[in-house]
Amino acid sequence: MTGDFYWHNYSYYVQDTLHATKKLTLNLGLRWDYISPPVMYPGLGSFDWTTGKYFWDRTNPITNQPPNKRRGFVPPDYRGFQPRLGIADQLTPNTVIRSSFGIFDGLYGSNLQGLSGVEANWPFAFPQTIAGLNTGVPNAFLDNPFPGPLLGSPTPNGCYQCMNVDVSSSRNPYAEEWSLSLQRQVTPSLVVESAYVGSHGVKLDAQIVDNTATVPGTDSYTNRQRWPQFPPYVMDGYREFMSWYHGLSLKVEKRQSKNLSFLFTYTYSKALDQMDSLATAGIFGQLYANPTRFNMSQFKGPANFGITHIFNASYDYRIPGKTGNRWADAVLANWGLSGIISADSGVPYYIFLSTDNENIGTVGRATEFPDLVCNPNAGFTQSLNEWFNTNCYQLPVYGTRGNAGKHALYSDPLFNWDSAVAKRWPFGENRDVEFRAEFFNFLNGHTFDVPGDAIGTPAFGTISNTTRQQGRNIQFALKLHF
Repeated sequence: MTGDFYWHNYSYYVQDTLHATKKLTLNLGLRWDYISPPVMYPGLGSFDWTTGKYFWDRTNPITNQPPNKRRGFVPPDYRGFQPRLGIADQLTPNTVIRSSFGIFDGLYGSNLQGLSGVEANWPFAFPQTIAGLNTGVPNAFLDNPFPGPLLGSPTPNGCYQCMNVDVSSSRNPYAEEWSLSLQRQVTPSLVVESAYVGSHGVKLDAQIVDNTATVPGTDSYTNRQRWPQFPPYVMDGYREFMSWYHGLSLKVEKRQSKNLSFLFTYTYSKALDQMDSLATAGIFGQLYANPTRFNMSQFKGPANFGITHIFNASYDYRIPGKTGNRWADAVLANWGLSGIISADSGVPYYIFLSTDNENIGTVGRATEFPDLVCNPNAGFTQSLNEWFNTNCYQLPVYGTRGNAGKHALYSDPLFNWDSAVAKRWPFGENRDVEFRAEFFNFLNGHTFDVPGDAIGTPAFGTISNTTRQQGRNIQFALKLHF
């Protein structure tokens, strides 16, 4: 089944720049965004955990009952007002301080992802098995490959994925962002800047594993489900997540002068959240992980993209020197060096259980943590077969919740240098031939991916990939500039 979505969105923005004094400038703005709840043309069906009811938003094609929920399930959110404020003050002729604050709505992406996940739900889509096709006299043809009546159940027996229909947890997500920077011009071509940037995400959208047992236990988990007649499922559009970011950065930039330009940046940051897109996408080989509505507090920790230290440098140097001799300059003049250097302190990863040890019900995604009994970065000899102290993570007693939570470990740090050497042969006016030799991962270094992070599996704690950094690649190019 292919979804056919439609929605309406409107955006309005007003802005004014005020020159309060010769040195002080204020930038004021207000934006309002609106997006109607996206609607899928064939219809939507979903289970609501808060009421225990199943809803559909068009006439039920199986039972012929009228819709019992508005189109798109949730009401419109008109609270998309987003103020913006910017301040710039020239402290001295060569020094400027800037500050800003703004609110930014997150309207797109998550809405449509949620609809894509529920498009195969009862009563508008359902699986069925038909046997005995074309085993004797042909009875299935291209114009009607599945003859016979539909075998859909008169009642839903599960969700492919469910969509959140609870109004209190379906508000549009938004982020509050602020910054403070100080910029100093040291020479006509050299600028130094330091900055602080912060943000706070509110009502962020993510998936949860829902209708699990409310608490761990050793009896049948259906005894501890609120709605035992319905199996656990992945729910889209649960907007009750938060994020926090604080970052300090330093930038040194030299514009082209005396044949040299460069840009150096360093960022020290801390990013915390409960869920992010990397966690649910299996990036860097990590497990697909989602909380339940009962253990969201355990998922607060370093974000999957939260790299603490990041350094980047780029440079371009036109080697000076001309002999004045046409033939000597063809060999010695117009050489150039350029490159990009990148380094970071490694990406975070987390240890999960590979089984439903809490006995709460599962849909095949990681939702549970082990017990943490010691410092996993000490008391062992690091190797590819044991990247961290695996003995520090223990399987909890069956039917109980582990205490490790979203405790971050960090992967191998990255250092990469891409370099290029170029030679130009000018001819005529503003024309030249350029030869370039480019070296990606010039030092042929390696950076290991995160190790196996599921306790109880053979790969637990072992390194098996280096996809964060590929081996050295060399390419040559000949260009004609005219």
